[in-house]
Amino acid sequence: MTDSADSGRIWDTFVRYVSFWPVGTPGIKEYRQPPNGQKYTHQYEYIYMNQIYSVLNNLGLSENEIKVYIEAIKHEKVSPFAIAKAIKIPRTTVYDVMFNLALKGLITIKQSQGLEKQQTWIVAKNPSTLRDMVFKRRKELSRLEVDLVDILPILKQEYVRREGGTEFQFFPGIEGAKQVQSQTLLAGARTEVYVYESLISMDTMGKADINLDVDSGLTIQRSSLIPIKSLVPLNKWTRHVLSYQHKRNKDYIRLRNFRTLDNPSLSINLDITCIGDTVRFVCAKDSEAWGLIIKSSQLTKTLKSFFDVLWTSATPITPEMVESWGENEFFEAENG
Repeated sequence: MTDSADSGRIWDTFVRYVSFWPVGTPGIKEYRQPPNGQKYTHQYEYIYMNQIYSVLNNLGLSENEIKVYIEAIKHEKVSPFAIAKAIKIPRTTVYDVMFNLALKGLITIKQSQGLEKQQTWIVAKNPSTLRDMVFKRRKELSRLEVDLVDILPILKQEYVRREGGTEFQFFPGIEGAKQVQSQTLLAGARTEVYVYESLISMDTMGKADINLDVDSGLTIQRSSLIPIKSLVPLNKWTRHVLSYQHKRNKDYIRLRNFRTLDNPSLSINLDITCIGDTVRFVCAKDSEAWGLIIKSSQLTKTLKSFFDVLWTSATPITPEMVESWGENEFFEAENG
């Protein structure tokens, strides 16, 4: 783009073309609309020069090309000398510019014929040629896109090999599951957490370890404003765990944002926790025990989108709901 002085010179050229104001009107480049009381003196509708310059510039025309082109379309034919004089740039510059405009298909360069004095003439083509330029560019870009798709897999092989983008860490056995579980607690203190929760059995992880994890999680939750959203299938087992932890600590249901879907088809058999761009899997059920951490923004986005769909139709699990299930026999026996 040009500075205000250059824009002003282009504006003056345009005003002379559309004849809205007399040439040399003071401050003409500052107007955004015709002066009060000034009537149009030309058939063309009022258009901001800034807009014309911006569009032509975006089409790939330079400042001088715009000046020469605007001057040329005012004449049936015009000499480079006359254009240089009108827009006040060197004639040698006009010659360079006119060849560029001819290559772009916007003007034709003609030589005088016969007995007429040897003379070069610039003949502007119909301005609709500008739109033809857009059609041509669009077609070229579509062709380029097709060619680009052919080479992108080759280029991305090197890029993905260098950047990676995905990391996998597998932790086998019960100790591996515990390790991922503890890392999940610490990670959840810093950002929003989405959990598909199975409520892992004490049979595998141990009562002391699970209760310690629950208590540590609640301590973090009290000091953090970051929400944890948990989807839980509601069945005999999950009712037992929710009721037991609620009896141990009333904050368990109050601070944790549990929801459930009234659908027996919903089966969650391991914990899947989405935090940032990382997904943590903890499985400790039947004969399986393992942990897995995958850093993948695409996997996380996909699992979060599924979660959001389920969450909107899920029912909140409240302390009142848990209380309505009655006493927890395991808790009563443990504390009896």
